[in-house]
Amino acid sequence: MYTYILFAIILIYLLYALNYCKGDLFFPVVIVLFTFAFSMSFLIIEKNKWDGSISGQTFFILWLGLTTYLIGALLADRFVSRVKVKSLSCYSFKYKPSKDFIDSVPQISRLVTIFIILFDLVVLIKYYSDVRFSASLLGSFSDLATMIGLYRVAGVYGETKVDISRVSSYGYTVMTGLAYIYLYVLIANSMLRKMKITWKIFHMIPIVLFGICSLLTGGRNPILQLLIAGFMIFYLLNRNFKGKSRNFNLKFAIKLAISIVVVLILFSNMSSIVGRGTTLGTFDYIAIYIGAPIKLFDMFVQDHTSVSHVFWGQETFVNVWKWIGGVINNRNMTSLFMNKEFRTYNGLMLGNVYTAFREYYSDFGITGIVIFPLVHSVFFTTFYKKIIKSKKILKQNAFNLSILLYSYLSVALAYYSIDDRLFQKFFSIGTFREILCLVILANLLPRIKLGKAENQTRLKGKVAVVKY
Repeated sequence: MYTYILFAIILIYLLYALNYCKGDLFFPVVIVLFTFAFSMSFLIIEKNKWDGSISGQTFFILWLGLTTYLIGALLADRFVSRVKVKSLSCYSFKYKPSKDFIDSVPQISRLVTIFIILFDLVVLIKYYSDVRFSASLLGSFSDLATMIGLYRVAGVYGETKVDISRVSSYGYTVMTGLAYIYLYVLIANSMLRKMKITWKIFHMIPIVLFGICSLLTGGRNPILQLLIAGFMIFYLLNRNFKGKSRNFNLKFAIKLAISIVVVLILFSNMSSIVGRGTTLGTFDYIAIYIGAPIKLFDMFVQDHTSVSHVFWGQETFVNVWKWIGGVINNRNMTSLFMNKEFRTYNGLMLGNVYTAFREYYSDFGITGIVIFPLVHSVFFTTFYKKIIKSKKILKQNAFNLSILLYSYLSVALAYYSIDDRLFQKFFSIGTFREILCLVILANLLPRIKLGKAENQTRLKGKVAVVKY
């Protein structure tokens, strides 16, 4: 009963949020509520396989957290709406931006891109070598999937034999930054210019190489995170270039839904590549990833006696503690894991992800369920509103760093019904390095002039008519 009541409340909140933001599908609280509604749908569909019912205590915790999130979004939106932002020109949907506006879209020279591709190839080969060496110490393998599987499982359980060189580690960080940079360049130029297919393929190579290297790590999340960022970059650039659409766009919503389905199917089918063999069908496999976290959280609420806490906020801020442990050489801190205990129901493995609320509740109880969703909501809503309110005219050949960074972080919204990303993952030295790399590359690459400029392309559409 509590499952259906919670599902109904989430749908009501979602409809209210959509009405409040005038159908903006990318408004932060809309994304969060949609992901929870999506998860609840799978929980209800699979209720006969792994008991979709939740307890009254779990219902109250989830209701409180989501209500707090919605309130935080409304308060942040009202506050930002009162802050004056310099009003500059805004382009309407039926006209295309002028050449001067298009010139602000970043370009990276062909020769620089060739050097970057060569760099990515060297890092990829080195990373493959490190993974192969580590896997050979753990067992025998005859194919790539088995090798990646050995490496991934050992990493999950903290096997000390697993080791990646600093060259591979830092090289992968740079590859990550380059993938986001080229994703932005590809989307921005394709939206405003008539680009040749050869240009698009050429600029996709750093993105593809990053995806291949990500698979070597044994995880699919970096690829999924990049795709989510791509959706966000496209949407925010579209608003930035063309202005605000005040009506709910059904056609866009259908395309977005189809894209989500395709991505989920690809996510499921990639399991064999990273050594995660399964006997489950595609639907059941996706259902466990998306719907099981709520059931797992309910199981945790009912029984969490086996979970011990040594440090304050050790689940929510696990990477902060690991970083401190590395600085002061404390093994108790550096040995902390992001990975949580696996749980089963009726012999079916449900996994080890418990929604974002698991960390908050485990570390801080009900207080955490109020504070952290509120902070999460206020942060993303404020950041988002600042981006869409600002009509800042960029310098020629420049990145919009606000859009780039927000898109990088936006996975925390899409994953909220599955796991926490903002406090648990992004509060880490690894994320700091990636963001620093993003900022440096975004400022540096467009300024390097090697070879001929690539902006001699035919502009799409007519010259814009400016509205004030």
